[in-house]
Parts: sequence; C-alpha cells; structure tokens
Amino acid sequence: MINKILNTTTLILLAILFTNCNSKSHNFPPIEKRYWTVEDFENAVNEIMYNYKDDEELPTFNNVETAPILNKILDTENFKVILLDNELGLKYKSEVGEKFFETWRNINNRYSDLDRKDKYIYENEHIAVNNFGLELQLHYFKIGNEEIINRTEDPNSKKIKDILDSNINTLINNYILHLDEINNENSYSDIGKKQLAERIDKYFSMLVNEYPNSDFNNLKRKSELFLKKTNTAEIKNSLEKLINLIDSKNKN
Repeated sequence: MINKILNTTTLILLAILFTNCNSKSHNFPPIEKRYWTVEDFENAVNEIMYNYKDDEELPTFNNVETAPILNKILDTENFKVILLDNELGLKYKSEVGEKFFETWRNINNRYSDLDRKDKYIYENEHIAVNNFGLELQLHYFKIGNEEIINRTEDPNSKKIKDILDSNINTLINNYILHLDEINNENSYSDIGKKQLAERIDKYFSMLVNEYPNSDFNNLKRKSELFLKKTNTAEIKNSLEKLINLIDSKNKN
C-alpha cells in the first residue's frame, strides 16, 4: 500500500514538473516591466524567431498565455518612451531607434505563413507586427534627420538637404512596400481587409502630413494602380482619401 501511494505521488510530482517545464520552455523578459528596453525587445524577438519549433504555435492574441507577451512586444510605448524624450540626446535616441528598427525587420515576416487555402494563419498578428514597424519608422527616420541637422555646420547646404531628402524618400519607399500588401488581399479575411484600409487611413496619412513638401508621386501612382485593382470597398475608399490628401499637399 505504501509503495502504491509513493508511486502515485511520484507520478503526480512528475506531471506537475512536466507542466511547469512546458509552460516555461520559452524565455521572455518580464512582462511586468512598465517598458521593455531595446535589449528586452531584441531578446523577445530572438526567442520567437529562433526558439519556436516548426509545429509550435507562435505567440498570438487569441492565446491567453501568450497574448500578454505579444502585446508587450508590440507596445509602441517601448520605443516612444525613448525616442520622444526631449531630455535624451539625439545620437543616443538614433542608436536606440536603429536597434529597434533592425530587430523589427527580423520579425517582420515571422507571422506571414499561409495555410493550404493561401490564407494568413496569423492574420491579426501579421497586421499588428507591420503596423508596429510603420509607426516605428516614422519616429526613427525623423530622429535620424534631426541628428544630421544637429551635427552639421550648415544644415541649409545642398549636400545636407539632399541627404535629408534621400532619407525621407527611403521612408516613403518603405511605406510603398507595405502598400504592396494589397496584392495579397485575397489572403485576408473581410476583417483583415478592413484592417488594411485602416492602416492606410492612419499610418499613410501620418506620413504625408509629417512631410507635406516631399515627393509622393510614386506613392500616388501606386495608390492609383491599386485603386483600379482592389475589390475591397474599404480599401478603395482609403486609397481615394490618401490620393486626395497627397493632392491637397501639392496645391499648397
């Protein structure tokens, strides 16, 4: 009888230990921290990129255990608390912004897998990861240009202006790459398509309003092409608003 009790107790303890080990099989920074540092962000992204098996579900918004992790990774306050702090130096903020940007580029396509029907397996997460990058780039490129202006003797020189314009054009081209996602609209659900339209309304409008005097001709041409191609009413409406916004800046 004693042996049976001991054997049963041993099995229970082993089951508990296995469960605990399984739930802690991934190593993420503490989500209790108010803000994650760029090092925390890097460690979390690396965990998702390299320590999840092919048949293992990635952190998702629908999983009560992993949703807090993904929400923390994609919390834009993590980088804004640094990049918008006027007490910090531009060089430091630029370096931190670059680390966030490069790390985000690693995870950018991590949630882009398609199922056998060519539908996004992680639709909500794929959209959220890309939206995070769009907002990050707005701040990162702005600080980069501010640093260039700050460390030059003549910020009004043609050479400096050309560098600044080149950086802004790079940012615009990066946004155009995200607009190309409309080519994949059939891989999205109806809700996902609406989220793509909301992305245009929010982030692309922020871009144009931030740089009203920049050259958005390529973005406009791309928008006009997709306006003819898309079959989604919400995306059509958002593209029309974006084109009108660009035109309004050209008139000023």
